[in-house]
Amino acid sequence: MKKILSILLTLAMAVSLLAGCGGQTSNNTPTTSAEETGSRETIKIGVGFRAGIDLEAAKAFFDMLAKQYNVEFVYSEVLKDIEAELAFIDNAASIGCKAIISWAINNVEQAASASAKHEMYYVCHSQWRDNWDGSNPYWVGTCGFANPPKGVMYKEMLDEFLKENEAKGIVVTSGLASSANIQHIETTTATLQAIMDYYGLTFTGGSVSDLAVLSSGTKLDNDKGLNVYLLPGTPTNSEGYTTQLSTLMCSGAYNIVASYDVNTSLINVVNEAEEVTGFNIIVGGIAIINDAMTEIFNSKDRFGTCPVDRCAIQYSSITQGAMFAMVYNAVTGYDDILRNDDGTCTGYGCGQVTVYDPGNGAIYGSLDNASNPDSIVATVEWVDTLIVERTPNFTKDAWIKNFVNVDCNTLAEAAIERIR
Repeated sequence: MKKILSILLTLAMAVSLLAGCGGQTSNNTPTTSAEETGSRETIKIGVGFRAGIDLEAAKAFFDMLAKQYNVEFVYSEVLKDIEAELAFIDNAASIGCKAIISWAINNVEQAASASAKHEMYYVCHSQWRDNWDGSNPYWVGTCGFANPPKGVMYKEMLDEFLKENEAKGIVVTSGLASSANIQHIETTTATLQAIMDYYGLTFTGGSVSDLAVLSSGTKLDNDKGLNVYLLPGTPTNSEGYTTQLSTLMCSGAYNIVASYDVNTSLINVVNEAEEVTGFNIIVGGIAIINDAMTEIFNSKDRFGTCPVDRCAIQYSSITQGAMFAMVYNAVTGYDDILRNDDGTCTGYGCGQVTVYDPGNGAIYGSLDNASNPDSIVATVEWVDTLIVERTPNFTKDAWIKNFVNVDCNTLAEAAIERIR
């Protein structure tokens, strides 16, 4: 089972990496040391949070950066909608903030425009959309996790799986794809495409891009008769979501869950369904490390194994460090260093840390822990490689090398060595 899930999730997490064009230089700018940075006026940066972010871990990392770069971070409460984000932007401007780092992802262009009115630079945690207008001079772009492409090894694992196992059915949870969440749309679309490719089936209800954004739970009929069910929504934003998921998993018709997000609610439902059906239900998806996820990694299901069979882990400190570097470079006079040749901004993404062996989950789940600075995956030394002032002869190519192409597994393994 783990082998088929590897295919579906790898494809589900395959998204386009928008890295812009060309390679601008910083005109051989001399580097600035931490001591020199500390001698100038403190830079204030506003940070807007949405639900689902590990606030304590995020603040711990930013507080570490604050000491190194002479920055003061101003934190929001959880921003539930665009009105809340706009109010936070106005408040940040009133107290002298020079930039906004945002996870809110409500209406990105509107938020970026609001920041520009106050002459504050703006970056958000998101994938870039082709229909966005990047001409706003104060919008430095977007930053997030891109996803690895499908590899030959996964095809080989799928072939081996099909010889040994039978898939009863697959539940695809699509999260907020129906509400235009970019990552969830791409994850769901790629998962459905993977099912089509590897089972040689055709969905009769429409294209995968149309099916991915369905707003209600739907059994996806296909010419092979494979049970595939698309379940939109989230445990916190969708009434009846958990009950519907439980009904599906306890029906005995499904033994694989490919999820937009691995969370406590999902694992509780799967554990219940395993008791009811006797199936070893295979679970995988994308995981953001927090206390709840760490607890899941350290737990065992009724079969004595980790409840999560495979997941791609996102360590927020990596994209936090990159988003900070984007606005810090802009505030310190290098606002054009990452822009396209035509002057527009764009989006950047890096890879994820993938746990293939669930037995490694416990140690991976101990990283980015707010109470242990050594566990933070992104170090100040790494962030320095993204800062124009700290890197001699900085170019966009250096950014691509040190962020877009960063080996997240190497960063995570270094953090593991520090806490052992």
